[in-house]
Amino acid sequence: MDTSNGQKIVNISMDIEDVYGDTVKLNALLLDFTEFFKKLAVPCDVYISGIRLDSLSPDILSYMNCEKYIKLGYHSNTHSFMTIPMMNGMNSIFFAEEHCFDLQKKDFNPHSPGGIIKFRQLSDSPIFRCPNFAWTPSYFKYMKQFGMKYTNIDINYHKPFSFMGITILPVVEKPLEAFKEFSELKEQIERYQAVSIYLHPSRLIYDQFWDKSKQRNVYDNISQRVELVKQLILSVQNEYKTINLHEIDNYYNSDDVLPNNDETENLILKSMTKKWTWSQLPLNYYSQNHIDDCITVMRGLSLNN
Repeated sequence: MDTSNGQKIVNISMDIEDVYGDTVKLNALLLDFTEFFKKLAVPCDVYISGIRLDSLSPDILSYMNCEKYIKLGYHSNTHSFMTIPMMNGMNSIFFAEEHCFDLQKKDFNPHSPGGIIKFRQLSDSPIFRCPNFAWTPSYFKYMKQFGMKYTNIDINYHKPFSFMGITILPVVEKPLEAFKEFSELKEQIERYQAVSIYLHPSRLIYDQFWDKSKQRNVYDNISQRVELVKQLILSVQNEYKTINLHEIDNYYNSDDVLPNNDETENLILKSMTKKWTWSQLPLNYYSQNHIDDCITVMRGLSLNN
């Protein structure tokens, strides 16, 4: 998908989810990147997990929320210390999305609202991004109830599309901090008509960034790692048209709706289960619950068409 002057569309985002690291260092780097995007007029979506909202000061959130090129997004409350797939069905995931996580008890507090509820008190942004193991068609329907309209996911599709009323932008699987040079990143971007790329600022500080990882080492070349990612972003900005995710409607043909058929069902299933082998999940994890949910919703959609 190209703009009228021939530039490919690229969306840049950051995932803010780490709570075990040094909050001062993590917040300082987040602000540093915010200033970087602002100074160079580069659009960037900042996806903040529900649990990370509690460790960001109101001043930081307020500052980012009013910056022209920064768009806050919701990164789900399922980035928590309870392994979401071990919960009992989608209702448990919905419960997790609406309640505050208690770091001391390592559980969600049924009497304290948090997650999507807290995010909505802060922002009316229509963009969200959830872990592959958390999303299903039911999850999309749930997010729509909170005014969400756009997301990006790792899916084997070459362009933006509409599904269940959500506009979906494919994302390059590897985060920016995993690339060593622009040519490697460019090769990945060129596979898509329009695509999202993302980074984890915390992973530029620590060798472990997932929010369950207490054991981690601090890199001794943090400044070099940060500079490399910034150079990658500058190269992207020079070569492509960069946008915030919610602007994709200005370039995207809304008639391009993914059909409800077996091919789509398989595509969604593959995307949903692609990262089930990651260390974030229990060894040999398998969830028929999630698969059944996808199939049930997909077939229900087909019957209604």
